Amino acid sequence: MLVAGSLAIGTTAQLSASLTLEGGTIDGGTIELSGGATLIATNSGGTLSGVTIDGTLDMTGYYPALDITGGLTLDNGTIDIGNPVASNSYATLIFQGAQTLGGSGSVVFGASASRIDTESSGGDSGTLTIGPNVTVGGDYGYIGFNDNNSNIETPIVIQGTVDATTTGGAIVIYSVNGSNSGTIEATGGAVILPGTNWINSGSILATDGGSVTVDDTWTNSGTIAAASGSTAYLEGSFTDPGVISVDSTSQVFLDGTFSVDSGSSFAGTGGRLSQGHAR
Repeated sequence: MLVAGSLAIGTTAQLSASLTLEGGTIDGGTIELSGGATLIATNSGGTLSGVTIDGTLDMTGYYPALDITGGLTLDNGTIDIGNPVASNSYATLIFQGAQTLGGSGSVVFGASASRIDTESSGGDSGTLTIGPNVTVGGDYGYIGFNDNNSNIETPIVIQGTVDATTTGGAIVIYSVNGSNSGTIEATGGAVILPGTNWINSGSILATDGGSVTVDDTWTNSGTIAAASGSTAYLEGSFTDPGVISVDSTSQVFLDGTFSVDSGSSFAGTGGRLSQGHAR
């Protein structure tokens, strides 16, 4: 158990028993977990500074919270954030300052509306970059900072994958001046994208009965698609030089101002496109 102070890891700490954080800081290096051991976050908090996780970071307990500085890298690692069953005990993972969640691995939201928060530090943008080999998925959670007055303040850059995979669940991504060059997908669940000045050059997909809601001000040079009984809601002010497609089982709803240039295309195989204004 780490209660206070700082534990500096020069290269690798190999752990075959679980380590519980009750405050304090782990500084640098790789935490290599084996034999069922996990790194356990608690409601007493703590900080990971420039750490690599090879194994599982367990944030499924009673209101666990953890601060991140200097980036967080996954080495085929997993972050379980939020209780997988109970909805009344959320977890908070806070990236302090502009950072990258990188490496290779996954973040899995539980059922408890947990948060990956972003905050500016020292006057920086507070940008959180989700790297190309990282997948954020699961049931119900939030990415990005949104205060109680609905002020969205920091950019989210998605190079990897965000996938809402639980029917009835949702992942909400709050961002200003954010971008997606990876994949945002609702595979049975829902993805909601509020915020201003989003740029999509990747893929935004609704499949297997899922739904994607794109709101506020957007530019699309990639692909937005609804398939297999799914729905895409395109709202706000949307500039589209990309591709929007809908299959025969799905729907795309437009609500707001939709500007289409000469490079745009709507591809349909009998699906439904309705509401809104296109020009």
